[in-house]
Amino acid sequence: MVQTLTGSSGLMRSMNALCRAGLCLALLMTSPAMAQQSSGPDEDESKSESPNPDLWEPGHNLGFVDLIITAGVSLGYDTNVTLANDDSIDSIFYAFTPSIRFEMPTKRSLTSLTYRGEFQKYTDSPIDNFDDQSLRAEYAFDPTVRVGFNVYADYREGHDQRGTGRRQGDLGLQEIDPDEFEALGFGADWSYGRAGAHGRIEVFGSDYDILYTNNRDKTILLDREEQRIGSRFFWRLTPKTSAFISYELSDIDYDVADLDSEGVRYMVGATWEMTKKTTGSVSYGREERDFDTPQRQNYDGPTWDAVITWRHKPRSQYTLTSSRRTQESDGYGDYVVRTETLLTWDYTWKWGFRTSINVGLTGEDHEGIRSDNLVTFGLARTWSLGRHFNVGGSISYERRDSNVDEFNYDHAMLLVTLQGVF
Repeated sequence: MVQTLTGSSGLMRSMNALCRAGLCLALLMTSPAMAQQSSGPDEDESKSESPNPDLWEPGHNLGFVDLIITAGVSLGYDTNVTLANDDSIDSIFYAFTPSIRFEMPTKRSLTSLTYRGEFQKYTDSPIDNFDDQSLRAEYAFDPTVRVGFNVYADYREGHDQRGTGRRQGDLGLQEIDPDEFEALGFGADWSYGRAGAHGRIEVFGSDYDILYTNNRDKTILLDREEQRIGSRFFWRLTPKTSAFISYELSDIDYDVADLDSEGVRYMVGATWEMTKKTTGSVSYGREERDFDTPQRQNYDGPTWDAVITWRHKPRSQYTLTSSRRTQESDGYGDYVVRTETLLTWDYTWKWGFRTSINVGLTGEDHEGIRSDNLVTFGLARTWSLGRHFNVGGSISYERRDSNVDEFNYDHAMLLVTLQGVF
């Protein structure tokens, strides 16, 4: 096993392993066709004779129901399974990710039932193995061109990886199974206003119960119910630009912990499609969180959401996303203020190749008790093998710097995946 990435011997072992795996990944994803494509400027893209996979719709018609099956098989290498500062654990892992979706479409509605699974096993850290599953039922109905309605129900069995949630830092190294939970929820959204109308309104709401199922001496403090309701009103300024205001209320009720709170988030913003190349949505406002217990520290500060896309070539697209909002405490402070910015570049090559590169910066303020900065980088490449299969490889790296040394870490991961759609 690789020891801490901050130590000299651990660093050398990690770098050697990454270099070997990276070389294998590069050989896997390199081909003469790619070598020709990468040299020189783009040629006339309309001359490509490769089929467009987006024009093919997967699935099987079973009469009044359509069935879509996807499955992925992955092999990866994780340099720091528990996100530890010292005594880090490295491991090869393999994963299986199946998905089964039933769809029943009509002229005005779509009823769907979707199952997803993620089963992952570590060769050198079996305590971190997990079997996550989810089931979602959804009904979407558009009775008229002006009115849209959607209702859904979710059930999920998940886990908190060691080194995340309440078990960050040295707690992640304890030989105790990862915290597991069940989440049951439902929600609905309603919209009024046809496309291109001067005014349009959206209303949405959800209710989720989260119950942890193991390590109950500690996780009982995480059991809670989360209720949210909100609305957005859009006003068209030009054919391609709209201004909007949004208002969202939240009510968080813990079963045991004294972290019950009520929150409000209100923003103003705009959406636009200035040209065929540039689209975006940006909103800014205030967020407030008030706790039922006077001993807890309330929050009142700025909040925002932004997504901006620039397609400077038919095959190339840049996407910038940014957000700031509070989230539930993980045991350090009464809440966490999370600010996240991510820049992604996607490029579609000829012969079915796609490349994605992303760089991100995230800041987390644990109510003045702890402050973390996380830098992330990712590189992924996918190759289409006809209509039903694609193979991909990815490299990701993240580094967290905290004002508390225990929570610093370096983490890298290599992954190769074969996915099929039927």
